[in-house]
Amino acid sequence: MDNPPQGINKVCTCIGTIDTDSNLKKHDLEAEKRLKKVEKDYLHASQKYTEARLQSRNLNREKWCAISHRRAAETLMNCCNNLVESIQETLDKLPTEKTKEVIDHVTNTMIMINNFLFNGLDYDQSVNDLLKEARKKRVCRGKDLSNVAPVCNPTSHDSLRKSVEQELVVLKKLFKEVQKDIEEKLHIEQCAINVYECTERKVKHLEVKKEQLSGQRDILRLNISRC
Repeated sequence: MDNPPQGINKVCTCIGTIDTDSNLKKHDLEAEKRLKKVEKDYLHASQKYTEARLQSRNLNREKWCAISHRRAAETLMNCCNNLVESIQETLDKLPTEKTKEVIDHVTNTMIMINNFLFNGLDYDQSVNDLLKEARKKRVCRGKDLSNVAPVCNPTSHDSLRKSVEQELVVLKKLFKEVQKDIEEKLHIEQCAINVYECTERKVKHLEVKKEQLSGQRDILRLNISRC
């Protein structure tokens, strides 16, 4: 069989070289395009990850703040309940027990109020208003109490009884308000926990996506460098 003319071989070789170069350039362009898209996606995922992580930390602080407030409100509620019982016992003793015993009992109650009620914790405004009112009633009771010791007459006992009864009314109101405050804080706490857990899941998802995109980017860069 006759061999093809030499010029035809050269033309075929040139065409083959052109096709190969064209395919390589096309492949390079596609690789560069994919790399740019992956880098863009990676940057976007990184930004979202940073935002989600910051949001997660803020929500975590809010969650523990809500838990702390709820626990403080529960402590106050228990204290109010104990104070109501203590003052009621004191009130019941006034007509029959010795004045000194009554004074000691009420003084102990006043110490409890100082230690637990007026400690600057963050409560709703209605609770704070009742705390202030309870403080005023405590001052009035203290004045009536100071009149009982030296005088020890029915009039001073009646005055002390009246001030204790008034304080008891305020503390019972305070008890109810603190119960409402606890319910609100429990709701806030649960909402904060739910949002925090949702954000944490989002962060973990973005972490995985970020790692995947980072791996894709590294592979594409390596392939391009070999071309």
